[in-house]
Amino acid sequence: NLLVGWLGGVGGPSAAYANGILVTAMEYGSLTAISMTMGKKAWSSEDDLPSTSSPLATPSYVFTVNANGIANAYELVGGKKLWNHEWNGEFYPSPILAGELVFFSDNKGVTHIARADKAFTQVGEPALGEGSGATPAFVGARIYHHGKRFLYCIGAE
Repeated sequence: NLLVGWLGGVGGPSAAYANGILVTAMEYGSLTAISMTMGKKAWSSEDDLPSTSSPLATPSYVFTVNANGIANAYELVGGKKLWNHEWNGEFYPSPILAGELVFFSDNKGVTHIARADKAFTQVGEPALGEGSGATPAFVGARIYHHGKRFLYCIGAE
């Protein structure tokens, strides 16, 4: 099995895929990019590994956030670390891409929105008004976000 030799640590996050590269993250292991066309490890990192949230792979970048709110961005090809940013709080939801923006939601219900780019630029921090441990879902022009008590639908009517 191609993956057995590279998966070590405590599993939790799901793998991500973009442009022929599978990205896995294992707490107490590594963030590992595997070239599916070459059948070998492309690169890996052991910085700020997520315990619950899955990595986000885009055609150009990989984004991660760990439970302590430390986010990282890497080049998909080559694995060069592009930026690191720390927010206060716990982060269990996975980062998600919508257009050219990455949404990092924390457990307090605040979503930290940054540009999907090689330099860190935050563009907003909207709050639900209640805690949430869920990853938001984007459907058309609407965002669905499950709080601890309510399911929110955010978008134009």
